[in-house]
Amino acid sequence: MTTEYTEADAPKLTISSVEEALELLDKLGEDDFAFTDRDYENLEITGVVATLAIEINGPPFHGTITGGLARGLWHYQKEIYKAAAFAIYNNDNYGKIPRQELKNYTLVFDVDEGCTELIAKILDIGKSLVEKTMDGMTPKEKASLLLKITLAISGAAASVVIATAFSEDYYNHKSTVLVEEQKARQAEATTEENIERIKSEVERDRIQAQLVASLLDKEPVPSRFNAASAEGIKAIAKYSPEATALKFGNVELGKEQLEELNQRSSREIPDEFNIVGYYRVTSTTEPLPDGTVRVGLSGNGDDFTAYVDLNNEESPITDEQSDALFLAPKTGERLYMNVRIRRASDGIRSAYIESFPPIPAATASAKAADD
Repeated sequence: MTTEYTEADAPKLTISSVEEALELLDKLGEDDFAFTDRDYENLEITGVVATLAIEINGPPFHGTITGGLARGLWHYQKEIYKAAAFAIYNNDNYGKIPRQELKNYTLVFDVDEGCTELIAKILDIGKSLVEKTMDGMTPKEKASLLLKITLAISGAAASVVIATAFSEDYYNHKSTVLVEEQKARQAEATTEENIERIKSEVERDRIQAQLVASLLDKEPVPSRFNAASAEGIKAIAKYSPEATALKFGNVELGKEQLEELNQRSSREIPDEFNIVGYYRVTSTTEPLPDGTVRVGLSGNGDDFTAYVDLNNEESPITDEQSDALFLAPKTGERLYMNVRIRRASDGIRSAYIESFPPIPAATASAKAADD
């Protein structure tokens, strides 16, 4: 953490490492630490704290964004949008963010020629969110939120979340791999001192990541962004099965770990599940002779097509519910539905409206407040 002075003699505080970010966060929590609006304006965040670096290796990855990698990055981008919506609206529905504002929360990657290393500047995302939500915040609170959001998106604590997916301790495995690589490079020249140094560095990384994670988990918004980073790693791994290694922030995964992560992720996410909540109806078709209607829906950050059987005997749909469904595209009213969704590798394969359940009182109150 360095302090310089601007032309107006106002101190400029520069944060360029995770260690410096943690040091400033600790100071921001002290009552006697003076930090003004001018200090916030002059706060400069650079280096690893302001950057998301992703590097992927494997036969098809040589400065090329494959179709699978592009899908993984898009799923990660959606997680960032959802986290931004959570920060602004206290729910993940990023469809509520005006389209012209989405660019403020969009990752723009630079790709290095010759290898698939993607670099995205993330500081503007953090600043946009602080500006959007800063009403009533003190300069200290604004700086603290900005630092925590950038730490989360940069992947500084993602290893703590992602480590739960592995049967072998993530950091023990990392230490073993680094020691073996050192031995392969230097053969007999590798000493116990070098081995202990590697283990010590890995243990330091563990402690630092756990400290960052504990800070992020204390507040809902930074915690949501940290979860988004973990989901981003899973998505990139899932859609890049040819990858032999993946680096994401402070996370480094080899081929075996990528395979185990994909196996665990596939078990965690069912192919078919139900989501009960409010959906906006964008279109309907005329009923077929068997009573089937194709319905365009928007909800939970996705636009998709669902089907409903108006002649469903197991869960009958009333005339009132049917009328509301067909009127909804014109009125814009959101309807409370139980929708069964079947997942595909690239999104939603199919969806079926099973029922229009009673609306819980708390949910109805929340909707009234949103509307």
